[in-house]
Amino acid sequence: MLYNKIIKNEAALNSIVFSHSYTKEVENASFDSHNHLFYEILFILSGSGLFLVEDTAYEFSGNTVIVIPPQQYHVLKIPPQRHYERYVVHFAPELLPDELQTDRPIVRQADEEMVALFARAEAGATLYEETPRRILQGAVITEAMVALRYGKETYDTPKTELPALVQSAVRYICDNLDKPLDIPELARALFVSETYLGHIFARTMNISLMRYVRLKKMYRAREYLKRGFSVTHTAELLGYESYHTFLRNYFAEFATLPSQDRQTSPRTK
Repeated sequence: MLYNKIIKNEAALNSIVFSHSYTKEVENASFDSHNHLFYEILFILSGSGLFLVEDTAYEFSGNTVIVIPPQQYHVLKIPPQRHYERYVVHFAPELLPDELQTDRPIVRQADEEMVALFARAEAGATLYEETPRRILQGAVITEAMVALRYGKETYDTPKTELPALVQSAVRYICDNLDKPLDIPELARALFVSETYLGHIFARTMNISLMRYVRLKKMYRAREYLKRGFSVTHTAELLGYESYHTFLRNYFAEFATLPSQDRQTSPRTK
C-alpha cells in the first residue's frame, strides 16, 4: 500500500503544469469552455471578469484565486481591459491528501502571502532542475490549498446567480449521467419547451445543451476507464444504448479510443 502511494505521488508530481502569463490590451474574450480530470488553480493577479463553474458564476478582479476541481465545467469571460496577468496551475488529484480534496470550487481573494507563495514557485523554475522544481511546486500547491481551505484571512468573492432553469438543468444532468439524456427528455423533466431550454442554456453557459451533456458523460467515462472499468461496462454505466455511439462520442472528444485510454492507464490494485 505504501509503495502504491509513493508511485501515485511521483506520478502526481510529474503531471504538474505551472505557468505565469501577462496579456496587454485584452479585447472582449470568452475562453474555451472545457472540463478535465485534473485540478486547476487560476490565480488572477490583475484584470477583471466573470468565471463560470458549473451552475455558479463568480465575479473577479485582481488577486483572486479560483480552484476548479476535476470534472467541473468552466469558462472564463473577460471584458475589454488594459492588462490581464495570471498564474495557471494544473495538477493531478493524487497530489492532495484527502483532507484537501474538494468537489466544489474555491474562490477567494488572495493576500500578500499567497502572492509571495506563487512567486517563490516561479522562482524555483530557474533555480532548480526538474525533480527539485516539481517537489517545490507540489509543496506550494499543498500550502496554497491549506490556506484556501482553512485560512482565516480569506473571504469569498461575489457570486452572480444564473437563471434558475439553467441551475436546474445542470443539476439534473449531473445527477443523471447514468441515463440516456436528450433535449426532449430534459425539457420534459424541467417542464419547459425544448426551444426555450436550449436557447437559455447556450446563452448562459457558453455551450450548447447537448454538447454539455456529452462533455460531462465523456469525462465521467474517462474517469471510469482510469479506474479500470471495461469499455462496455463504462458505456452501460453512462446510459448508452448503442456501444458505437459511445465510441464515436469518446473519439470526438479525446481523439483516441476508450480502449487505448484504458490500456495506458494504471490499473487499480
